[in-house]
Amino acid sequence: ILLKNRGCESHNVGQLAERFGRAGRKGEIGERFAMARWKEAGFDVIDRTQEISFQKSGIDFEIKKGKKSYSVDNKNNLRCRKDKIILSIEIMKGKKKPGWFHTSHAKLISHTHTPRKILLYYDLKKLRETLKPLIKSNEIKVKSVRKTCKMVYIEKTDIRFKNIIKELK
Repeated sequence: ILLKNRGCESHNVGQLAERFGRAGRKGEIGERFAMARWKEAGFDVIDRTQEISFQKSGIDFEIKKGKKSYSVDNKNNLRCRKDKIILSIEIMKGKKKPGWFHTSHAKLISHTHTPRKILLYYDLKKLRETLKPLIKSNEIKVKSVRKTCKMVYIEKTDIRFKNIIKELK
């Protein structure tokens, strides 16, 4: 699949597609799209998608502008419904296996929706600090998906996250 409009290049099937098939391919497309968008925004981008040690830490790429540098974990999982954009946050990925919300070592998480060319991002530490108490107090519900996976869904416009979730334009 070639993503011409955002500088994404076609590439050979990578480790995500090899390991996870169609879902992995979707993830790779999102990573390429995200890296191209950060480049457009004036950042230097270092691709870490083929480096196992970075992947195990939940880091897909790094961005740098001036003296500031950030690691990024991309999720190609934005849900777009009419006038709503919803972020999917993986809390648990198995019965006893924490999801990326708990395990990623990335400074930033970006969520993409390639058909609509949307990229939202946030500082993972800040999201954790805000979301954990909301889950604990039951203000935000954790939902079960496919028996063992547990997710939280956040609307882009949720006022509780207005200073955390940003859109890369």
